[in-house]
Amino acid sequence: MKPNLSSLSRRLGFLALFAVFIVVNAPYQYDTIGLSGGFKDTKFDFPLDQEEGLSTVYPTEAGWPARYYIAHSFDDVATSTSWSWLAMVIDLGVVLLSLGAVVGYSKATRRKVSSLKSSKYSISLSDLLVLVLLVALPMGYWQLQTYRFREETAIQKKLSAVGTVQLQLIVPRLIHSRLPWTLSRYLVRITQVDLTEPNDDAISAVCELPHLRALRIGGGQYDLAPLRRLPSMRYLQDLRIAGRSLDATTVDAISSCDLVRQLNVSQTNCSGPSLKAFSKMPRMTRLMALDTAIPFDAWEESPLRNQLQYLTISRPPTGQSAEVAFRDWPKLVELYFRSLDGYMNWQVFDVTIAGMPELTKIRMDAFQRVDMKLEQLPKMTSLGSDYTNITRRVAEGEKAPVIFWGRHVSLFQVPQLDILWLYPDGFESLSIDQCDSLKTLKSSSQCTNGPLAIGFDHEIDVISRRRVVEAFGSQTEVNSIGLIGFSLDQIDLSPLKQNQQLRELDLRDSIIPKGKLETLSSLPITRVNAIKARTDRSFVSELNRSFPELDRIGIDAETTAIRIEDKPNLRRIQFSHHRESKVNALRLVNLPLLESPMVVNEYGQYCYVKNAPKLKGLALLSPLPKMEIEGVEGLWWFIAGGEGLNDSVVQEVLKAKSLTELTLAYPKAKQDAFAGLTTLQSLESLIVPGARLDPDVIAQWQVPKSLKRLNLNDCGLLAAAVEHVVKQGDWVELSLNHNEISSATIRAFSQSPRLAKIAVAGCQFDDEMIAAFGNIAAVTDLDFSTATIPQGGLAKILSKTNKLATLDLRGANVNSQDLQAVIASYPSLRFKLEPTDATLPILTSLTNSKRLIRPEEELWNRMQANQPILRGYSISGQPIYTDPSKIPSPPQLAPPELSLALFRPETAPSDQSSTFMQMFNGFFVAPSSVAMPAETEVSVDNQTIDATEMETEQ
Repeated sequence: MKPNLSSLSRRLGFLALFAVFIVVNAPYQYDTIGLSGGFKDTKFDFPLDQEEGLSTVYPTEAGWPARYYIAHSFDDVATSTSWSWLAMVIDLGVVLLSLGAVVGYSKATRRKVSSLKSSKYSISLSDLLVLVLLVALPMGYWQLQTYRFREETAIQKKLSAVGTVQLQLIVPRLIHSRLPWTLSRYLVRITQVDLTEPNDDAISAVCELPHLRALRIGGGQYDLAPLRRLPSMRYLQDLRIAGRSLDATTVDAISSCDLVRQLNVSQTNCSGPSLKAFSKMPRMTRLMALDTAIPFDAWEESPLRNQLQYLTISRPPTGQSAEVAFRDWPKLVELYFRSLDGYMNWQVFDVTIAGMPELTKIRMDAFQRVDMKLEQLPKMTSLGSDYTNITRRVAEGEKAPVIFWGRHVSLFQVPQLDILWLYPDGFESLSIDQCDSLKTLKSSSQCTNGPLAIGFDHEIDVISRRRVVEAFGSQTEVNSIGLIGFSLDQIDLSPLKQNQQLRELDLRDSIIPKGKLETLSSLPITRVNAIKARTDRSFVSELNRSFPELDRIGIDAETTAIRIEDKPNLRRIQFSHHRESKVNALRLVNLPLLESPMVVNEYGQYCYVKNAPKLKGLALLSPLPKMEIEGVEGLWWFIAGGEGLNDSVVQEVLKAKSLTELTLAYPKAKQDAFAGLTTLQSLESLIVPGARLDPDVIAQWQVPKSLKRLNLNDCGLLAAAVEHVVKQGDWVELSLNHNEISSATIRAFSQSPRLAKIAVAGCQFDDEMIAAFGNIAAVTDLDFSTATIPQGGLAKILSKTNKLATLDLRGANVNSQDLQAVIASYPSLRFKLEPTDATLPILTSLTNSKRLIRPEEELWNRMQANQPILRGYSISGQPIYTDPSKIPSPPQLAPPELSLALFRPETAPSDQSSTFMQMFNGFFVAPSSVAMPAETEVSVDNQTIDATEMETEQ
């Protein structure tokens, strides 16, 4: 028997409809896409950095059109699950109505409305009704979403006047990345609001938002009545009601927000009973209660002790003392004692914290003097200070601590704490017991020096400083002690001798009298840090005598002399910054592990380096008449020049097979001393002007592939040798001044596509050589000084360039008309010319257009290297500068640029570049005739921290 077709279609309709309702009512995990807005920092008091530690959790939801099931799964608190019977009735009613509509449609009497003869295509009124419904329902739903979007957009504009608003798209994760933007843009909803001093309208509007995850309100005298709707916000997890008085009804409404995990009630009238109300919030783990009426003793037996993980409360008001104890809070992870506007408080805050199995961090307001007792904190790793709003808490010139300000500090069974910082003023005692990881004690006088500056107070009373030294000396288990920003005058360091485990001494920014450290010579100290310390000239020598086992020392950036001998473990000599060197006297002897590069500046007096096989770099920027260098086979770079580069020095340097950068400017060494040059296979830069090189050896040299920068000025090489070298390399810079240049050599320039600089001063060009120039499009700098160029030749050479920026024609023999034509044809090209190289109109024109590079300009640029750099102008038209001293320093001294003209002897082939030296002979002079700055020896950084880290760790 054949099945009834109407019955079959009815069943299929039922099944399809049932499947649709199963899909839309199934539970789905939701996720978000942030679209606009977001919380931002404001100048108001209420936003706290601790608030940003909370991450919103998105729910699993089920039900359409009403949500009958919402579940939030948290990592640290119980899962929140809510069921709505009303929503289930609504969803079930929609299902039943839909099924009834299907039944009615299948049984309806069909009246044809179609004029078609074939009954196969007949359409009834019920068919039309269903068709209209199928079109109207999605359109209606879409219009509803569009209306809600516009409604929330209007609310966003209203709230933006008094705060910040974030809109998000929250959809099932299954379609999170598949939903097209044209559809999703109308589904965004307001989820986070931060209001400052809101009015009644703003509060009423925000309390009507159904999708809020975070609501933060600070200040304002608004009507509290709308806040009674807070418990109806099914997604609210982050709540701040701060900066105004709250009534009991509002407190009850807040305590009824079951899903809230973070609550900020700072600057409200919340008192002790409020803590009992807040304990009804089962998932609240983060509480901020600054400047409330909650007394300190209310925290001792607080009903929140078993649930809070993060707590921020106030310190005592300025001029008042207080006492608080936190014992046996099983879940507390971080504890903050803060103040928004309290001044420096000398009255003692007595704090006891004990029995906290999860506590890892404690922060105390830096302006509060404390008696701190910590016991049985197995996970505690950080004890430090915290300060905010410093610009309104400190007067101009006022000094206030920025380090943890402890008077009596007692630590018992705090095994994970590894460093303790203390402010010395008013310090009295320190007790440490069973703190196995605590190996570093530091006391720093770092303080404010007005609202906009941080410095050190060297005038702290001598009794406090002595107590710190005595307390640190009594702790015999520590191996690192810091007395930072201390004046050690009238301080006896002998109490530190009690600790034979002491290895590191941090004396940054301290005042260290002569001979003070010799008191500690019996200790096995391996590291000393005295960055920016005020010391005697013999300080480095004092370190050298007192501590034979040093493995790291530091030299202040103003040090002019380094003399260190016989230190078998010394690996690093570190400066407070590495932008430039002030050293003019260097003596390093028997330092087998030393790696730190060294630079002797332009005022150098002497250099004696012997047995430093791992030294990475050495530069001598002045023409020392004598230098002794031996046992430096580990060099990566060496830069020097002058008569001091004799045979023995050059031979020792060329034993360093790892050299990547080598500069030997006009050395005294003979030809045989350079035999090892061709064996260096790691070279990237070779600068040997005036070197006595063997032409036969150079003509057979296999140039390393790594070599990109070559300077053979004044070496007097024949054309064959020069051609051989140029053809082999892939050059970036070539300087071949005063060597024999052939057409083949010039033709080989085009074989280096990255060649940017060519110098062939003194070359006698002919037509064949000019025709030999190929493509040199990448060249930016050409040096034709003292060269002879036939008429029309200069324009032909420059036609092969594309990026040329500088052309040196000092002393060159160039046709005047050719020069004028080049000046006109290349309007952005800058020239180096002497007054005798061109007519007055040409020089005047170039000067007015800023295209003439003069020797005094180069000198000026060099002298201005450390001057403030103009970055631009503010809105008010004020210039904005960058202080070069604030630019981050490299971790060690880098290879400096050497002024080759300083080493050039008068007998070298002449060119007009020597005019620069003649004009400014008072600036570049031989060391023996210079008034040298007084030698100052200061030693530095022996810390595990870098010398560039000048900010005090807390």
